[in-house]
This record gives sequence, C-alpha cells and structure tokens, in this order.
Amino acid sequence: MEYAKKFILVPNDQISKHVPTEETLSELDREMSAILKNKRISDDEKVKLYVQVLQKRLNILDHNNVVQETISEAPHTEEEKQDLVEKSDLMEHLILESAPKNLKSNTRNILNYLKKSQDLMHWTPKGEWIYKGKNVKNSNVLDLIKSLQTPSNKPHPPGFDMFLQGLSEINFPKSFIKNSSLELKSGIKKEETSPLRRRRINAKSSEWVSFGEKNRKTNCIAFDLGEECNEMFTKLSKCPFKQSIIKVWGKSYRPLRKSCSYGDMDIKYEYSGHCELPLPWNRTLLKIKSDVEKKTGFEYNFVLLNFYESGQAKIGAHKDDEPSLDQSVDIATLSFGACRDMIFSKKGCKSVRQALEAGSLLIMHDQKEWTHAIPPQPCVKEPRISLTFRRVWSSLQQSLDEMERDYSIPLCKRLRRD
Repeated sequence: MEYAKKFILVPNDQISKHVPTEETLSELDREMSAILKNKRISDDEKVKLYVQVLQKRLNILDHNNVVQETISEAPHTEEEKQDLVEKSDLMEHLILESAPKNLKSNTRNILNYLKKSQDLMHWTPKGEWIYKGKNVKNSNVLDLIKSLQTPSNKPHPPGFDMFLQGLSEINFPKSFIKNSSLELKSGIKKEETSPLRRRRINAKSSEWVSFGEKNRKTNCIAFDLGEECNEMFTKLSKCPFKQSIIKVWGKSYRPLRKSCSYGDMDIKYEYSGHCELPLPWNRTLLKIKSDVEKKTGFEYNFVLLNFYESGQAKIGAHKDDEPSLDQSVDIATLSFGACRDMIFSKKGCKSVRQALEAGSLLIMHDQKEWTHAIPPQPCVKEPRISLTFRRVWSSLQQSLDEMERDYSIPLCKRLRRD
C-alpha cells in the first residue's frame, strides 16, 4: 500500500522520463544496455558486440547448465518463424566463431552437410541436439561438432554416441572428421576422395572436366547461364572498374586490365602491394555467388572482377597464395564475354593451356606449386570479364596474424593462454 501511494504521487509527465537506476540491472544487463544506447557505433557493430557479450557470459551455452527443453508446438505466426530462424543463425555463428582458424572451413562444411538432413537430426535455437524428433538431454551441438574435430582427454559430451549413430545413417563423410583418436562406427562412409570431390560427385559429376596433371586438382565446368550470359555481361560491365597500381619485384606499374571488388564487411584483400577494399554486394553478384556456391560446395565472402578490354590485356604468371586468403577454400573463376586462354605452369611439368569460354567455371586448388596466367591474344578484339570468388580472412583475424609475426613466440603463447 505504501508503494502504491508513492506511485500515485508521481506526476504523469514525469512517468515517461523515469529510468531505472543501473543498480537495478545485472552486470549483463548493463553491458547490453550500454551497447544499445551507444550512438557512436552503427547497428551492425552493435550486433557484433551484442553477440560477443553473450558468448563471453554464457561461455557458449555451457552444457553443464543447460536445462532440458520440451518440444514446443510449431510456430503459428510469421514473426515466430522468423524469430526461430534468427536464433538458429545465431547458434551457427557461435559455432563458427568458436572453431579454431584452421578448422573454420571444415566446420562450415559440417554445418552445411547436417542442415541437409534436418528430417533426421537438427538442433534447437539454444543448441540442444534433436535426433529422430526427440531432444537429447544435456546435449549441445557445439560440443558435439567440436569433439568430431579435436581430440580431448575428457569424456565425450552427452549424446555423442547417438550423434555418431545419426551420422552413420546419413553417410557422413569420414574426411570431415579431423579427430584422429576417434573410433568411428562402421556405418560412417569412408571416402577415397576429398570433401570437395565428394560434393562435385553429388552435384552432376559428369559436368566436371579435369585437365593437366592428375594431382593438380583443377577442374572446369560449363556453367549453365543460357541467354542470361549476355545480360550478365552487360550488367557487370557497368561496375566501377579502375586501373590500380601494383608492385611486382619491387617495381610499380599499372596493368592493362581493370579491376574492382565486392565482398562482406570487415574484410580486405592485399596482393602485389595493393590493398583492395571491397564494395558491398549488389543483387546481381549475390545471385551469381549463390549459384557458384551451389556448384562448388564452398562459401565465399569476396569476389575480384577483372575487365580485359581486348586480347592485348593480359596478366602474368602468378600464384594466388596471399596470407589473407583461406587456402582450404578453392578459388572459383567465372568467365563472361570473349574466350581467353589460361596457361598453367609448374617447374618440371609441361604447361597446360585451357580455353575459358563465356559461362565456364574454373576451380583452382593448388596455389603453392602451380602458376596461372592470361597471355596476350591480339586476334581477340572483344572484351572479357572474369569473376574470381575467394574466401578472405576477416580484418580481425589478419590483425592477430600480424601480432604473431611482430611479437616474440613466448608473448604469443601467453596471449593464446589468456
């Protein structure tokens, strides 16, 4: 009653101005509130900080504190469906962020494979594993995927045996399992080829054509664009191409070709002394990127566009082996316009010349020993545009790599341990 009297005495125009004191908020609430109220940072940066705070506080949903959930009824409204999708995307983001650098690509491949078998197995927005429609008590998909890739002296997480049983039923590729100490069940399919080769076999293997040395892992495919090929070339020719100054063997010059780039936020691509800051994706390139990813099985976050005005424009022999590139993801090159040749070379091997026609998709894997080049062809008078899709490490990851190079090894070990 005393509280009610005090509340009534507050003028109406002051009620809307009332703000709870920070003492009434928990430490987590204060951090969240500070992020949301900060007007100096963009909404995208707020989202990243928000996720980082959750990850730090919840320790990525420690399975020791997870409470078993009952299976809820299917959402009836579009808002509820969208909310579940966003929470599921958040869990995938946490899984990828928690993976070590050398396993991020493999973790992404595992997630993509599991999402194809959601009728048999999937997970709740909080990460609890669901197998054949039943929640597995105290399980967490993050712990299960981690145990597939890294050995540990600790017991397997809850539900791991059932997790392996489910993987055997969907013919889960053995090549995705990086934990060498793991005893696999006989039902899991053993592959003779790499994960990429398996995906190509599943996706119309007869279309892929290998050329050159058998161990070169370079393939070409006719990308089915039909009448859209000329339309795509017209749209792409309107991109803001420019001649950038690059360095080769210490000398600066402007190449005959022009280039521009598009990609995700917070990435940059450095090559030949030039730093490429990508433009935001447009609708045309997002559509092309999606189609390329379906063909290759990889996910890309950057594309470099090269414009060759005629057969005089060229590019010398080189390797795309920059430190900023994720070398576990093959580079995909899609060609539009005039047909140009590409020459592949390796010391001690015969060079291979491959014609790249309009609509052809080239996959290159080996960037350590083989070089590739676009030689001049004066007889070609028409222009050509190439799109090379890549996966680039984020600016944050590149900064951490620079710290490792700049500081001593003992300091790096201490930073990693902290």
